[in-house]
Amino acid sequence: KPSEILDALVSYEALFGSGAMRLFPYESKRDVVEDFCTLLSGYGITRDALGTLPGRANKSLSAAATYVLFCYQQNPPVSGDGPLHRYSGKLSHILKDLDSSLGLSRPELKDQARALLLPASQELETQLSARYGLRFREASPETTASAVPQQELSTIQHITNVPPQESIRLLEALSESPWAKLHSALPEWALEKARDIKENGV
Repeated sequence: KPSEILDALVSYEALFGSGAMRLFPYESKRDVVEDFCTLLSGYGITRDALGTLPGRANKSLSAAATYVLFCYQQNPPVSGDGPLHRYSGKLSHILKDLDSSLGLSRPELKDQARALLLPASQELETQLSARYGLRFREASPETTASAVPQQELSTIQHITNVPPQESIRLLEALSESPWAKLHSALPEWALEKARDIKENGV
């Protein structure tokens, strides 16, 4: 909620002082590691000085991976032990790895979803702009006019564009992953879902 975000910033400011705060609005393709190192450059810490960071970057899921995970949670494959609900956390990590190797595109809000969020986000942005000097991109009239009732944004494909071909590639790669092969129902589920997308779309 916007009020919770502002409350957290005000609490941080009260504890550390406004001079200790540098706020960066998240934007697509922004490099948060570089932002952080830029702030620390006065202490001789740069991105190059960090070398190669081990482990996986904490990226958001691609649009295709978000869709696959949503489908899994709504209708999980069934094994002899019942539905595989309990593996959704592990699946999220596997999908992040596959995202990186396949180079899949990041999700972007459709105008109809963005318009639904505008009233609350504009209230927060006004307060952040007045208090901390942050500037945000203004919504276009087209975006504002495309608002739909919240109940119509009930599935992932209503909120973001899901590329069918990327979803198929991801599902086929998932079916071949070592982890999926440990769960006999999952490869079959992934391939069946890929066939359904080929025939009916997302």
